[in-house]
Formats: sequence, structure tokens, C-alpha cells
Amino acid sequence: MQYILFTCPLPPSVNESLASVNGRLIKTLKSRKFLTQAIDAFKTDATYRDALSLAGGWVKAKYALKVDCYFVWPRNQILNTGAKAQNWAHRRDAHNRSKQLHDALSEAMMIDDMYFFAGDTEKIINDKIQEPYAMVRITKHTPRTIHDLWRQFQNEDYTATNKA
Repeated sequence: MQYILFTCPLPPSVNESLASVNGRLIKTLKSRKFLTQAIDAFKTDATYRDALSLAGGWVKAKYALKVDCYFVWPRNQILNTGAKAQNWAHRRDAHNRSKQLHDALSEAMMIDDMYFFAGDTEKIINDKIQEPYAMVRITKHTPRTIHDLWRQFQNEDYTATNKA
């Protein structure tokens, strides 16, 4: 399977990204700084031109894009250790960071994020780092119907609670 893989700084959470000024929501300095750093990271990647061509070709061929977001933290920033730790996981909301990553990717790739149809979000532990970062993996994706989804569920071991 062909895919595109980029890394960039860890995006700020949604809570750190917007501020209310005179009744209007604006992007914070932290948010604007991330956007600039992430776009620079994508554009300076050795595979950037090939990635533009590949993703653009997928969209032109009427494929959607699946954008998987991986947020990588040092173990001590994601897992609590020790006998007194009531909660085994630190509060690190990965989903809360996906929108910022999507916005940066969309701008860098010059592809509207309306083509981002699917994606996984995952917290990753890396024992060899001090500072967290983000990885994004892009693959082509065929949009599914509700019937496709139910067919998938029927082939898996699950308990249905309510059919839409």
C-alpha cells in the first residue's frame, strides 16, 4: 500500500489554540507558531514533492484521504508510574490535537481538508525522546456507505445496541 508519512512538532490542544478577543475567536500565538513550524516541516521533508503528486493524484481520481495521526510522547509524559498513581494514564488528549494537525497538513499539501474522510488517532510511547512530536500518515481511501459499515460489523464479533 502506498502511503505518505510526515513528522512535525506536537500540535497544541484545541483549548490552547483559540482565544476570545472582543467577542471573536482568534488563533493563539501558540497555534500560529505550530502552523508555521508544521508547514515548514512538511515542505522541507525530502518526500514533499512526491507526496504532493501522490495525494493530489488520489483526490483527482476521486479517492478520499485517510489521515492517521500519531502523537508520540516520552513514557513519563503519557503513563503514570509508581504505587500512588491512581490513574495509569496522564491527561494527554490526542483527539484534541488532530484538528490542528489536519489544518497544517491541508495548508502544506494544498488540499482542502474536506477530502479527509477517515483516520485513526493514537498515542504512541517512545522511550528514546525527551520532547513529544506528531506523525501523520496519509493513504487513499474509498468513502464507505452505511451498508459497508454494517457489513463490516457483521463480520466482526460485536454487540449491537442500536441500528441507525
